[in-house]
Amino acid sequence: MRRVFDRFGLAVWFALLLTSLGIASPASARTDVENAPDPYVHKATNVALPENIPGFRRHRVVEFDADGRDTGIVYRPTDRRGEITLYVYPRRGESCEESFAGADAAVMRRGASVLTSEDVFSMKEFTGATQISRSYIVEPSGYGFEHDELVSFLYVACPASSAYMVKYRGSYPSADAAKNIGIEQKLFAGIDWGTLSSR
Repeated sequence: MRRVFDRFGLAVWFALLLTSLGIASPASARTDVENAPDPYVHKATNVALPENIPGFRRHRVVEFDADGRDTGIVYRPTDRRGEITLYVYPRRGESCEESFAGADAAVMRRGASVLTSEDVFSMKEFTGATQISRSYIVEPSGYGFEHDELVSFLYVACPASSAYMVKYRGSYPSADAAKNIGIEQKLFAGIDWGTLSSR
């Protein structure tokens, strides 16, 4: 199961990495941050992303541009299967709705079907911001490799006073759905988002 889970983490994350951002970053601009500091600080917003948050461990940091403004940070729960990727990136003239629509289309192209089309959660850390979310079901091996049926989530937040967006992608075995209720709230609560709204 560990081998399958590792493949799940790597393949799902890379499959959605660029498409969920709605851009095609040049391969030369994509940089894995080796031995990322603790915390890793997003260069443009000063949001600090700790290596350890209660119940989570940071697994990977990728910068999509030379300035580190466009970044993906992967967290994994420490006590269960699953993976969460947080993206902090510039709006680039896109509305929150446009960014969400692009990411939603990318998820659907990967073979998912919509579980809940209405907003499935919001984050108190972004009260007052535009927040859009949706959940999906991915059939067994639907991502093109061996995995159980998955419940997958997409969330986008756009603080009105910021030129940056936050995106959340999480996937878990559907058999574990009940114990994962609220898991995203715990992760977001472990990060100080205060500097985002001023950038």
